[in-house]
Amino acid sequence: MRATLCFVLISAVYIGVVGPAVNLGQDTPQRVEGAVTKSPASLIALDSDEGQRLLWESTAKEGYVPLSIYFTTQQNLAYCSVATGTMLLNGLGIPRPASDAHRPYRLFTQENFFTPEVSKVVSRDTVSRSGMSLKQFADALRTFPVEVNMTYASEASLPKFRSSAIRTLGERKSFLAVNYLRNVLSQKSGGHVSPVGAYHEGTDRFLILDVSRYKYPPVWVKSESLWEAMTGIDPASGQSRGYLIIGTAADPTKNKAAKE
Repeated sequence: MRATLCFVLISAVYIGVVGPAVNLGQDTPQRVEGAVTKSPASLIALDSDEGQRLLWESTAKEGYVPLSIYFTTQQNLAYCSVATGTMLLNGLGIPRPASDAHRPYRLFTQENFFTPEVSKVVSRDTVSRSGMSLKQFADALRTFPVEVNMTYASEASLPKFRSSAIRTLGERKSFLAVNYLRNVLSQKSGGHVSPVGAYHEGTDRFLILDVSRYKYPPVWVKSESLWEAMTGIDPASGQSRGYLIIGTAADPTKNKAAKE
């Protein structure tokens, strides 16, 4: 039953992935034949036979199902962090806000993500133009009842990242997101943010659930390549890129961003 569910979700990932991209930001427009750009040879696409085999064999994929249920496409070229944020918050199962597009149901969306508290960290207009830095993304998430641990790659190491990531991917109600430079992975354009859904020990690869689904499918990336892609400096912040781990807060009333 679990195996059937896994492969049903894999198929569902690709339904309705094409949408308009109207604003300039971290992602760069490109001319593409078809809906999704072919992945470089160094990456393994999830929808390939090999990609599905790796998911089947993975033992660190507790976050894959909840993230797949809420897998979404970023609304514009700069909203990778916003789309990732909605996936993480919905997947954690914390109380959700009203959504004008889904009334009477409640859901975190890329529209209602910008609460008054988030807007104090970074405005919708700023994100629409230039995306978010890793710290801005972490601070925005901290305005919700969650715990967020942010790590710059410059302050860690590949073994530390790998260990923390595998532990997180093996836990329920705890998710991993990465901020990395695409061109290091031989993909087009620059900085990007997406959740990570699984780890395959035999090949030492992480599964990136890429939220720019109009452009790339989810891909399996070698840990050393992903780490290298996180070590570069983000010119907007002057800091390296990195990763964050998010989980439900021990104290749901805590608002860390407001206290810092």
